[in-house]
Amino acid sequence: YRAVRAVDLAAVKLLVERRRAIPFVRYDEDRCCAPDFVYGYGDAVGDGVCRPLAFRLLDATLRRWEHADAEDLMAQVDRIVDPRERLEELFRRTSREMRSHVIYSALLKALDHPAVQPVMQRVSQRRIQYLAVAFRSLGLARREAMDRARLAYSAYVGFLQLMLQLRLQRMESAEFEGYVEHVVATLIPAPQH
Repeated sequence: YRAVRAVDLAAVKLLVERRRAIPFVRYDEDRCCAPDFVYGYGDAVGDGVCRPLAFRLLDATLRRWEHADAEDLMAQVDRIVDPRERLEELFRRTSREMRSHVIYSALLKALDHPAVQPVMQRVSQRRIQYLAVAFRSLGLARREAMDRARLAYSAYVGFLQLMLQLRLQRMESAEFEGYVEHVVATLIPAPQH
């Protein structure tokens, strides 16, 4: 094949360093190169030119994490008979699961990944539903229990965002324990006599 246009790379480097336009290249209003044609990954997969990327290790890791999330902590606290004690223990144990917090926080950052988003959606829905059932067992009406569950879960996710992603100053142990007890007292309604 014969090249229609030739570009002297030394001249291109000189033009770029001097912030001048490169001959034969179109620019948009932001002075960025504007391609004549774009054929992206999605187009290539759609046309059958290439296969979709498979993230087998990521998929397996997400499945394992999702299964462990459902089985481990919830199964442990489900052994507690008294509904109030069960919910209080869930809040306290959840607050101490640092490894889980780090994983969850990292997955929140990756919500735009097609393998991560559906898993996070399922895990979040399952956790909120679990909390709603726990609040219902305390005698709250269905709507109030769901509202309380969403509030509790939002507080959990928001706290993770503040501490792990925004990297706010870490609390001392006593301060953190006090915060957890405040969350328990605030979000779990007092017993009705």
